[in-house]
Amino acid sequence: MMLRLYPNYTEMQSGLHRRLFFLLHDVGRDSEAVAELLKSLDEPKAAPLVARIKASRDGFTDVVRIYVQDPIIAEWESHWNLALFQALLGDREQTLNHLQQAYANHENEASLLNADSHFDFVRDDPRFNALLAKMNLNATR
Repeated sequence: MMLRLYPNYTEMQSGLHRRLFFLLHDVGRDSEAVAELLKSLDEPKAAPLVARIKASRDGFTDVVRIYVQDPIIAEWESHWNLALFQALLGDREQTLNHLQQAYANHENEASLLNADSHFDFVRDDPRFNALLAKMNLNATR
């Protein structure tokens, strides 16, 4: 619906496609998730990244790795989104680093920290709990 309401608002569309990426992955529809991720990369500067993702034959995790390692993504993505992508890769250090940066940058999504199951694998880390305490969030979900 939102994509139909704002057909010319590229930034909003890109964000919605990335949200669909995560939702589709969460329900096991990875090929559709990758298609949504590609739709989020409609800028001409992203063409080389799109080509690398389309050429990938090593599955979902490889697509995520290609995505987060591309220099243009470091410019474009919020730290919250980068934390989510790193969580998909199971990278504890990078996930926590980006979560701390999301908090430091006052990214709105950081308020969802305690509710997002993507971060369950770092909940036992003292740095995660320290971040929750800084945000006055309860350490239990």
